[in-house]
Amino acid sequence: MGSDEKGSEVVVAKPETAATINIAYVVPNDKVAEVQATFEKHAAHMTKFYAGSVEHLISCYFTKAPQFKVPTDPSQGVTEFTIFTINEEFATKESVPHHIEAAKKNDYFPDFGAIMGDYGVAVQPMGEVYFKLESSRAEAPRPATEATINIAYVVPNEKAEEVQATFEQHAAHMTKFYAGSVEYLISCYFTKAPQFKVPTDPSQGVTEFTIFTINEEFASDGAVPHHIEAAKKNDYFPTFGAIMGDYGKAVQPMGKVYFKLDYSRADDAPVPAPAAEAPAPAAEEAPAAEEAPAAEEAKA
Repeated sequence: MGSDEKGSEVVVAKPETAATINIAYVVPNDKVAEVQATFEKHAAHMTKFYAGSVEHLISCYFTKAPQFKVPTDPSQGVTEFTIFTINEEFATKESVPHHIEAAKKNDYFPDFGAIMGDYGVAVQPMGEVYFKLESSRAEAPRPATEATINIAYVVPNEKAEEVQATFEQHAAHMTKFYAGSVEYLISCYFTKAPQFKVPTDPSQGVTEFTIFTINEEFASDGAVPHHIEAAKKNDYFPTFGAIMGDYGKAVQPMGKVYFKLDYSRADDAPVPAPAAEAPAPAAEEAPAAEEAPAAEEAKA
């Protein structure tokens, strides 16, 4: 936590999320170590580049998990692939190209780009958050993230409104179900954005698809099946499941976070010293200086 020159604690407020980058990858297991090593180089760059500030990057987390044969029932086993996700929240829309250009200057970036091309199944720069639950809804301290659910969908534009309506029913359920508590769900956000023809250069235009993401952080591994079972009890869930089957490109329950930057890192940044207060004008001090002799003369 930062402090000013008088020693008072200063907490940096969390900015509103203006844009996100959300990327989902489906990677053959024999390539996992190689892919993660590149992502960890990106993580190291971000740790240094965004140290002590939320002017551009608010927070981020990177996950990995086996690809389950039946995402809503991990007990059915896994495939020969691993799902990775990168989830980043930014304070301004301009912060996204700023982030991309900074990353491009690193030696690892050609490998990062190749991985995106080979394994990226949903690449969403400029994500717009349309639903969010923060951990601050509860009075309890924010727990550590033990598991995540991250789902990426690629939806034909003519179906986007219908899909979002179902997701907003899920959002309404979550708002009520997790009100005032972080015992299970810590935080979440849902995004949408056009699918860009060239994700690293949105100026090249868009396709006829919209990318949606659901990003949820949980306080325990057990909170994930608890979440799924609660959602299944709602009338909208058959439609929710059908959307996952039709448009879900990466469905990752039980994600494990291996890199994270929280917005609270900004509390450790130096706080600029306040402007020095101007001294009292000399003209105002003069009468006070003359009063003491006058008082002594009165006593005499």
